[in-house]
Amino acid sequence: ILRLSEVSSPAAPSGVFDIYLDAPAAGAVAGQPAGSFALFGTADHAIAGHAGQMATEKVIEVTSRMRELIAQGVDPANVRITVVSTSTNAAAVKIGRIELFSR
Repeated sequence: ILRLSEVSSPAAPSGVFDIYLDAPAAGAVAGQPAGSFALFGTADHAIAGHAGQMATEKVIEVTSRMRELIAQGVDPANVRITVVSTSTNAAAVKIGRIELFSR
């Protein structure tokens, strides 16, 4: 499980972001994303007149990709996590914390 905490956008929340998990020495991200999330429902200090909205948490299931990496000998503690916008006009995103959990 990948948890993104304190996810917010200083602009009107829009856009989808892909999450890639790779070995630490891997080059540019390639292949299928391990998951994705949308900014819908995120906020910063005040968006569209809704002052006081709190930042959001996003939880993404990444078990399949983690199993692939472990099978390749990658230490889960060293996995590289990359967040990539799927659109050139997506709002900026701020992520306060990224945590990778095992069940």
